[in-house]
Amino acid sequence: MLTDTFIPAVEDGLFKYIFGRDGASETQLIGLLGAILDVPREEYAGLRIGDPHLLRRHRKAGLGIVDIRVTTRSGMILNVEMQTSGIRGMRERIIYYSDRLYVDQDIRLKGGASYAELKKTIGILIADYREIDDGACHHVFTMYDRRHGCELSDRKEVHIVELRKEPEAWDNPALGAWLRFFGAGSREEMEMVAKTDPGIAAAAAAHREYTLAKRLRLMHEARRKARLDWQARIGGAREEGREQGIEQGIERGMERGMAMGMTEGLAKGQMESRREIAGRMKRQNISIGLIASVTDLSAEEIAKL
Repeated sequence: MLTDTFIPAVEDGLFKYIFGRDGASETQLIGLLGAILDVPREEYAGLRIGDPHLLRRHRKAGLGIVDIRVTTRSGMILNVEMQTSGIRGMRERIIYYSDRLYVDQDIRLKGGASYAELKKTIGILIADYREIDDGACHHVFTMYDRRHGCELSDRKEVHIVELRKEPEAWDNPALGAWLRFFGAGSREEMEMVAKTDPGIAAAAAAHREYTLAKRLRLMHEARRKARLDWQARIGGAREEGREQGIEQGIERGMERGMAMGMTEGLAKGQMESRREIAGRMKRQNISIGLIASVTDLSAEEIAKL
């Protein structure tokens, strides 16, 4: 049976469901952006949630994907990222993707536009951990000359919002309310915060819709179980590497752990986990096509379960 475990709004699939659906997420997304950015309210009129895939710069380049890509009324481009744990190079990552969004505008130049017509890009990292070692929960970074106190341009901006910190003296009540929404540990706590703001109320409604829908809930549980299995395999492989004297420093141990975890996890544990999840979904009368997309099993394998 499906459990009633509360899923935090910071979870990747849930965050995208709440804020990243064009035609369904505008109210809550505008509320969140309004609490973070110093942008006129009318800029959000006609807000568009776009394709998160970035353009390939050349044939062999990887296809970059951002969490949520937004275009405002004037053409300003936003990248909204949620991260639940810190990784090496996270700050460089948000800069990289913001720069990619800026460079992807070269289609304007090819069409005869001038550089002055390139639109502003803003990268927003919402971190459910401490990324910066100070007490501020919201940092704004621009292209600024610290020595002479002048700004080169306002066309590039990076915001980092840290959910594990208290808003500075509650000087931004709107942001404080959103931090309480993301930090809610129960349905009751979330519903209480939702009463304070229409955008948060819309976000809470989308959260409830996601967590109560059986099919979406099963997809979330499938992703979560696969992630936990993967992490366990990597941890076990790293420990084995230490015992055999192969791991020499953390860098080499990570390489061995990832290699062994990938081999064992995909070949053994994850296959069993996918079959178990597929069986549960099949008993819920979910279509073979949806089960296949969630578990990566073939239709033939699912039919045999």
